This record gives sequence, structure tokens and C-alpha cells, in this order.
Amino acid sequence: MVGGLLISRNTSAEGTAERIPAWIKYISVMPKDNALIYIDSDSRADSFLDEIAGTREIAVDTEGASFHRFIDRIYLIQLSTASTSAIIDPLAVTKLDKLGKILEDPAVEVVFHDADYDLRLLHQDYGWHPTNIFDTRI
Repeated sequence: MVGGLLISRNTSAEGTAERIPAWIKYISVMPKDNALIYIDSDSRADSFLDEIAGTREIAVDTEGASFHRFIDRIYLIQLSTASTSAIIDPLAVTKLDKLGKILEDPAVEVVFHDADYDLRLLHQDYGWHPTNIFDTRI
């Protein structure tokens, strides 16, 4: 589940497999041990990002707000790899350079759902440009 979306290998009405990367059977917000990591400090972020630095697939979802009342920015970052999931509070965490390196690495497939807003905010707030993107929006 990414941002409330369960990703699974489905077939279309014609019976052909939809374009879903082979490594995905499903992505669950909760990892196998049901431990969701909440990150609200630079030291916790640094440790977590070191732990996932070798991943080749990562699902990302951001939550932002603008609607003419708030500053248009990221207020929450959700991450899932095959083995772990985390929520990062970007209001409390100021050092996310390691995450940017992971997302910009062409060898890492970055999964989004409806990536447009996420990509715009990631660029605006951090200057990041993920390149190997898989968008689940149909």
C-alpha cells in the first residue's frame, strides 16, 4: 500500500499484464514486522537513510498543503522499501541530503502514485530530481 493504494499484479480485460515492475507483488505501508518508523530528528533520519542506502526500489509519497492558506511545501514524507517503512517529519528533520541521493540515483526505481505534485514539491523544497520513476497513476 502506497499512500492508501495497494499495488498488485493485475491483468486487463484483454488478459495482458499491466506494466508493473517484476519486483512488485505488493508494497505494504507496514513492513513484515509491523514496525513503522517515525523519524523526527536528524540523527534518526541519518541512521535510517544509512540503513536503506543500498535499496534498488523505494516507494515515496509526500503530503503537502497550500490551498492559498498555507505555505506550499512538504509537511510529511512517507517511504517504503521491501523491508521497512518510515514517516519523516520534514518540519523537524533538516538534513535529508542522503534521501535526495537515493531518489536521484538512476539505479533506484522510485515509485509514486500521481507523481506530479510530489515531484514539484521535492524540487521546490529540496532541489531533487528523481530520474528512474514508476508512477502507478493510470
